[in-house]
Amino acid sequence: IHLFNTENYKDKPFQTFTIDNESKEIRTMKFSPNGKYVLLGTRQNTILLLDAFKGTMVQRFEGNFSGINT
Repeated sequence: IHLFNTENYKDKPFQTFTIDNESKEIRTMKFSPNGKYVLLGTRQNTILLLDAFKGTMVQRFEGNFSGINT
């Protein structure tokens, strides 16, 4: 995942991090209102909550999330 400054896409990403191989098919990506967290929804029915600045996993949710609107 590469995070860019929206004011200048020509600059390099300010943060880059890699997600483990089993979760690489990301369907949805949402930021928390304060910008501190990123929520990733994958094709494998997994939701990952990451620290947006460090790229570290805060929480992993697994199950059937078909009723959740993204």
